[in-house]
Amino acid sequence: MRDILRRSPLAFLLAVVMHAAIVAFMVVGVDWLEPPKAVQSDVEVIEATVIDGAQLAAQMEGIKEERRQRAAKQRDEEQRLAELERRRQEEQERLRQMEAQRETREAEEEQRQVEAQQRVQDEQARVERLRQEQIDLERRQEQEKLRIQELEAKRADEDRKRHEAAARRAEEERRHKEAEAKRQEAERRRAEEEKRLVEEEGKRLAAERKRLDEEKRRKAEGEAREREIEELLKEEAAAGGKGGGAGKGAGGGTGSAELAGYEAAVRQKVQRNWLRPPNTTDDLNCEVVVRLLPDGGIQSVRIARSSGNGAFDRSVEAAVLKSDPLPKPPGLLREITFIFKAK
Repeated sequence: MRDILRRSPLAFLLAVVMHAAIVAFMVVGVDWLEPPKAVQSDVEVIEATVIDGAQLAAQMEGIKEERRQRAAKQRDEEQRLAELERRRQEEQERLRQMEAQRETREAEEEQRQVEAQQRVQDEQARVERLRQEQIDLERRQEQEKLRIQELEAKRADEDRKRHEAAARRAEEERRHKEAEAKRQEAERRRAEEEKRLVEEEGKRLAAERKRLDEEKRRKAEGEAREREIEELLKEEAAAGGKGGGAGKGAGGGTGSAELAGYEAAVRQKVQRNWLRPPNTTDDLNCEVVVRLLPDGGIQSVRIARSSGNGAFDRSVEAAVLKSDPLPKPPGLLREITFIFKAK
């Protein structure tokens, strides 16, 4: 109420005046003209009055007129009071609207204060957030600085290792080149040695071929003797003399044990005459077939299964030819097959 009086004193004064006027009209509106009613008494009074009809009619008409006037006055008063009530209600509505506007303004002002306080709090929070972000940024910058230092140290270590590796590679390449040069020199010497051996073998094979030609001549001379021996053996076989199991190769009448012993003797003699070529591994071996004369002379020699190393095969063939004549073959054995091993 004090707030209303302070903000709108004129409106408050008008409201008070209107209320006072309403009360006054209500008081004044009482019909003071109505004559007082006679007090009835318990005592019965008999009073006789001579009444004039005309006068009585006039009085009755006056009373009716007075009542009409009073009713009209009362209607006017009621209209006036209704108008005052309408004005009072309008004033109350206006005061209510003013109060609502005041409350709205106060609510808006309070909202503005709340919003202003919220803005202050938001600003404080923003400042705090910025401060925290600055702290985080400084921490990340410090971490990044440490990481860069670690990367630089790691890069320096990698550069050092890379230079050391390059130096090692250069040294290894130098050693490899030296080893390659030595290998090429050894290969050249080996090739020269093989060439020399091949030339020597060629010369020896030529000599052996010459010797074989001589042997062929001797073979032709001994064929007659061989036929004579075969005839004698046939006569002995017909007489019931039978030999053991057949040996490997041409001829028969040779036992397995006797054939094995003969092959061992042949291998030993060839082994003694064998010259090992350079770079020959111990796992090399080849199968040799030798055709024999009755006295052990070599008619021919060939490599039935190669070792895969030409120099080794040629050296074995040369060793067989160098071992001519071989031990005299037993019985009618005219061909022998054996395995020659490098070891």
